[in-house]
Amino acid sequence: MKTSLDESWVNWKDCLARDDDFNPIFNQLRLMVWDTAIYRVILKGRELRWEENPEKPRVNAELHNFIDRNYFQSQCATVRRLVDNTKKSKIYGDYGVYSIGALIKDIENHHSELTRSAFLELHEMPYDYSDVQKRKWEFIFARFFDENGTIIPRDLDWQRIEDAHVQFDRMSGVSQEKRSPDDRIKQSVFDGLRAQLSKCDPVVKHVDKFIAHSSTPESRSKILDSRITFSQVWEAQRILYEIANFLRASLFLVDTMLLAVESYSFYSHWDQPLFHEDEKDRIYEVYKKYEKETDDWRVNSVENMWKVIEEL
Repeated sequence: MKTSLDESWVNWKDCLARDDDFNPIFNQLRLMVWDTAIYRVILKGRELRWEENPEKPRVNAELHNFIDRNYFQSQCATVRRLVDNTKKSKIYGDYGVYSIGALIKDIENHHSELTRSAFLELHEMPYDYSDVQKRKWEFIFARFFDENGTIIPRDLDWQRIEDAHVQFDRMSGVSQEKRSPDDRIKQSVFDGLRAQLSKCDPVVKHVDKFIAHSSTPESRSKILDSRITFSQVWEAQRILYEIANFLRASLFLVDTMLLAVESYSFYSHWDQPLFHEDEKDRIYEVYKKYEKETDDWRVNSVENMWKVIEEL
């Protein structure tokens, strides 16, 4: 079921960013780059320990393999979620998803309705702002001798209306002289967004075959190179942000800063070990306790499953 343009406008705005929801696009992007900021600090610390002692760096290999593996899988999975552009992907309904692919598709589905005049109406702006200009000057002249100065009300700010027109000029490929209420976003905008999004496909395919699903050798045989590097993941971050920021800036006239401003706590306790020298025995205790727990699974697994089966 296709929603009205007014409903879709709200959906698009929510899909891009909401303060009360974890899943919108910018919320996911912010977490991605925040995690990357932390990970890059970890990489720098690792690099310093290697420079300090290349033969025997004081780095726990198992801990850092764990960090690498989980950071990599988390980042790749987020790229996959944000790209999600299958035929079934949509941003509303019981199976709705917040993804850039689904958002682009839904905007394009409303291409015929999203005219210049509709765009301005959705922003609660008049198409013709000549009257706003007139009222602004009247407001200024009436207070010309006011020594305390004055603030221009938002409803008299005609420049923001012109800025919205200029934004739609570029999206529609129409010059200022040839503006029309019926102008629409040109098809090359959607084609360009999809072309840029497709550059994330290697990461998406890797997730499909190695993270979201455990593909068989036959299933993954068509992938020529299954290796994905951190550089590819970081490039995907940039691409996804640029597309999302383009959509938010073009449609909603909002430019979005991505990386959060760090707090003082961000710089705290990086120089502290997880365990002190006299606490090394605790590592052994934790590991052996878990080892016993998993061995109990092995010992009891068959009988536990028979109990489940026989109670049916």
